[in-house]
Amino acid sequence: GSATTPDVILRHVEDFKKHMISKLESLEQIDQDRVAVEARALAAGDISYPYRMLALNQGLMVMKAQLAWCDQTIESLQKQILETKNT
Repeated sequence: GSATTPDVILRHVEDFKKHMISKLESLEQIDQDRVAVEARALAAGDISYPYRMLALNQGLMVMKAQLAWCDQTIESLQKQILETKNT
């Protein structure tokens, strides 16, 4: 943090959040199609399907955690910026 300003860090976190939202939306679309994909995988004898779904679940959880961190960090930086401007 000492090499830059809270405003710059805030912009970076906001950009990161946008990227994470995009990735989460992609994973959520895959998750919504899960029933149809599962039926095709089972019909085709795809034994790796359950493991891919484990990876999908992990990705969904990580993206949601990343977004929670972004929200918390953005709020903290905004408060810091306001306190700096008020002093």
